[in-house]
Amino acid sequence: LGIRAALRAEGAGHRIEVVWDAPARVPAATRRAAVAEDALLRRYAREADGVVTVGNRLARELKERHGLAATPAVVRNAPPLAAAAPRPEGGLRARCRLGPDIPLLVHTGPLTADRGPATVVEALPKLYDLHAAFVVPDPGHPRLSELRERAAQLGVHARLHVLPYVPVPEIMEFLASADIGVLPVHQ
Repeated sequence: LGIRAALRAEGAGHRIEVVWDAPARVPAATRRAAVAEDALLRRYAREADGVVTVGNRLARELKERHGLAATPAVVRNAPPLAAAAPRPEGGLRARCRLGPDIPLLVHTGPLTADRGPATVVEALPKLYDLHAAFVVPDPGHPRLSELRERAAQLGVHARLHVLPYVPVPEIMEFLASADIGVLPVHQ
């Protein structure tokens, strides 16, 4: 859409530069949707004036797959490191009401299947007293009811915690009390 708008503007005598922010690939809902998305990308990817993405491997793949003139710039999705970030009211461990001796795992971000939240829940019975916290953009997301239901089936529902995002300057301090962070990405 952006490329087509830029081409129309160029036809009217205006120069508009387009930067494609290429996200990590999320599997399409259907084969038909995947084919359509690939066709669109093949058609327009090389027309972008610049490309940014989230990781080095993906940048190399995009350059190769789409024949880009340059490797896309990598822009990490991470909060700025500040010397004196504000302390969030109670960190992750406090919000989960867990003492310092209880092992705590954290998974942050949207709960799409390819990000592996089900893998985390399925592993809990094997991880004894480990608690898992999901820090998500929408604590009311329908996917959460599926995870909670599965956790209940496995007898680990009391060890599953769901919390909303915190403001960006607070992220690092908020997550710091977790013992481990996971993102079991499925590709």
